[in-house]
Amino acid sequence: MTATETLSASLFEAKNQSEECRLYVLLDPSHNEQLIAAVQGMSTRHRCLFVGEDLEEFQEESPWIAEILEGEPLFDWLLKETFGKQQVLYFASNQGIDSLFIKLQRVKEVVEPSGELVYFRFYDANTLNRYLPVFSEGQRREFFSAMNSVYAEEGEEGFFTYTLNADATMNWSVSGNIEDSGIYPLPGLKTEEHDPSLPWFFTEEQLQYPLFAHRDELIDDLIEYLEYEEVETVHFYPKGFVRAMVNQGIEHCFTYKVLDLIHMRLFINLMWTINPQFHLQPSIHQVLSQSSSTEEKFDTLLSDDFEEVWIRAGAEKYKDWWPEGEGAS
Repeated sequence: MTATETLSASLFEAKNQSEECRLYVLLDPSHNEQLIAAVQGMSTRHRCLFVGEDLEEFQEESPWIAEILEGEPLFDWLLKETFGKQQVLYFASNQGIDSLFIKLQRVKEVVEPSGELVYFRFYDANTLNRYLPVFSEGQRREFFSAMNSVYAEEGEEGFFTYTLNADATMNWSVSGNIEDSGIYPLPGLKTEEHDPSLPWFFTEEQLQYPLFAHRDELIDDLIEYLEYEEVETVHFYPKGFVRAMVNQGIEHCFTYKVLDLIHMRLFINLMWTINPQFHLQPSIHQVLSQSSSTEEKFDTLLSDDFEEVWIRAGAEKYKDWWPEGEGAS
């Protein structure tokens, strides 16, 4: 079967599991302005998720929810015209559209660590695929209280299926052609205790995880940072070599448990401005290998006491990293 045939079969298999189950689609018109006309003209049960000032400000980009009903052309049109473009999300639910509208209002905004309330584009498949793995247990329970299963496109010919287990762990599977899900596990992701009476809150770790979990995007971010900092050496080498070097730097960061974006950027910057193997200088390696926090490690490394160490670390030859008379064993 093709990916679209598999998706269609999966949706209707989910629907047939209970008489109460219904199928829905979330549409993101910010990617395709035709979606609003399509949902209004090809379905009879639909609602815009934005109301009031939000709708006035983002009318042409506001997300919509529609029920997939037998005999209506919306579903077939979406499969034909939008599959592989990450413009819609499909899901199965036992709830009516008005109940879903109320529940999804809580998900469309999150509070960042700075205290700022920002829009959360969960209805964008690219966004959901990257953030759903970092939901806290409470966030997973609340999100899936509205949905039995979620189907989110990834790439041009594949999609992920997400469900929630009884213990609130997430179950996911891949269908179609997804060359590399790009998921790299990270230890110790921190989340806040979920309070259903308060807006959703994302910790710094939750916000940064999508970059860490999708290696190509993390490499892109770090290269953009080097270019922003005007690190000229990145322009002296082929793009493939630069990406390989940055990827190796990421592995070094994971080894030293440098797991936040600010210090990872600094580590990669030092690779390109001091020496690609600066971390092997004995004094630097000793500090990076300590069990203290990443911030404490870099505070030590950037103190005045390490000025001479950095001079040795910047030497062109590996043997120059040791004091006279010493060397690598």
